[in-house]
Order: sequence, then C-alpha cells, then structure tokens
Amino acid sequence: MSATTLLCLLLFAVSVLPLGVAMHLAYERRLDDLTGFLALAVVAGIVLAWPIAHLVGHYVILKNIKEINRFCLAIKQGNYATEFALPEERDEEHDLVRLKRNLNWMAHSIASREDWLHARLNQTTESKRRFEDLSLRDPLTDIANRRAFSERLHEMARVARATRTPFHLLLVDCDNFKSVNDAFGHLAGDELLRRLAAILRTSVRDGDCPFRYGGDEFGVLVVSRGADEARAVAERIRQRFAGEGIGRATLSIGLAAFDPEAVDLAAECEALVARADAAVYEAKRAGGDRIVAQADKIMAASA
Repeated sequence: MSATTLLCLLLFAVSVLPLGVAMHLAYERRLDDLTGFLALAVVAGIVLAWPIAHLVGHYVILKNIKEINRFCLAIKQGNYATEFALPEERDEEHDLVRLKRNLNWMAHSIASREDWLHARLNQTTESKRRFEDLSLRDPLTDIANRRAFSERLHEMARVARATRTPFHLLLVDCDNFKSVNDAFGHLAGDELLRRLAAILRTSVRDGDCPFRYGGDEFGVLVVSRGADEARAVAERIRQRFAGEGIGRATLSIGLAAFDPEAVDLAAECEALVARADAAVYEAKRAGGDRIVAQADKIMAASA
C-alpha cells in the first residue's frame, strides 16, 4: 500500500468516520452515547496525534526526497538547466526549501564551471594545434620543415605500399648560395630562401609537399606522378628560380623514386633520401643548374 493511500485511510478513520458517528448519535438523540463517544474520540485523538503527525511528516519528506532524487538524476545526466520552482527567498524558511535553493545554486555553479572548463579546453586544444603546426613549419620560409618532411615521407610510404604506386622525391640545393651571402649580406640570403620557398609552393599541386631540408637545401615530395611528370615539376622549379636572377644563384635538383615493392619501408625511406642526395651531388659536380635523376628500379638513369 502506498503512503498516499495509507494517509487517506488514516485521515478518514480519525476525522470523517468519527464525525459521521457523532452526527448519527445526535440525530437519534442518544445524548449519553454521544457524550461517551466524543470523550472516546478526544482520547483517541490525543493518543493518535503523534503517529498521525509522524506519518504526515514522513509523507511530506518522502515526496521531497523523490523530487530531490529526480533533480540529482537530471544533473547527473548533464541537464544543468533543471531547477526547483521555489517562492521568493525569506529569512525563515523550511530546511527542505533551503536545501532545494542550495541545490539550484549548485546546479548553476556546476554549469558555469563546466562552461569555463570547456572554454579553457578549447583554448588549450587550439594552442596545442597551433604549437604543433609551428613545430612542423620552418619559421623563415613558412613551409614544412625537416620533421614534417620525415612524417609525410613515412605516411606516403605506407600509402605507396598499399596502392603499389611510387612517388618521387626532389632534393633542391642552391648553387652559389654562399656567394650571395658574401656579396649582399645574410638578409639577402634569407630573402633568397624565402623566394625559393615561394617558388616551390607555386610550382606544385595539392598533395605535394614542399619542405626546407636544412640550410639552403629544400625538397618536394611529389605524389603519384610518373618520372616524366616529376621531372617536369623539377624543371619548372629550376626555370622559375633562374628567372629571379638572384646573383649567380642557380639550382641543382636530384630526383629519385620510391619503390613501393620494398620489403622494409623505413629502410627504403632512408635509401630514397640517399639516392636523391646522390643525384644532387652529381648535378653539382656537373656544374649545377641542372636536374639529375638517380637510377633505381622505378626510373632509368638520366643526365
């Protein structure tokens, strides 16, 4: 039996039923019986006053506990807009009302704190992303640095293995760079490097990765193009730089292809860089301002 049903039956027994009996006795003019019944009713009321008050109090508290439980469940589920509908605050109010008011305040505080934490988390995530981006970019030329090159190289190697499609690496060395520094100063040398980086960016397509390897050495990871197309990219870079007419500076470019059939991807990545570097050396030894493709399984040697 629910507390509400029990309370209704008890109230009926101690109020409605005695009143009905008293009215019946009065109607029958049985005054002696009425007097005795009223005396008994008074005694019963005195005896039952405490149990009834206790039951009523228990019912009121139980109802409030259920409301508080529902409130707490809503907060647990993240619904911080939940609140108790309460009257205007007064100096003297029941402890249950004060408890509900404090719970409303707690929910508001949690919501505010969570909003603040989300904002700080977003700021932290954005700062982390920005610093990670800076750590992968060369500050002078604003293109990928050697660390980014290494990550991109290994990523492209995995894709090449899966698709059985080679890609190409261009290593670019600036001939006579020291003479530009000596003749015009280091600021001019920095400007030359920035202009070379800009040429690399505008000479490749989306997906290709231009990078600064270190010093006056640059490069491009050329995605999924044949040897002739990769050479055309290298030639476009060489001619555009020559058109800048910066002192006696020219470009020596080494070209090598990644072998997607290689068993050890890490070893093939190192070998790819070594082949391209050897091709650059051959280009410089031949006088510079030229492109040399290193012989491998993918591409025949050319001078």
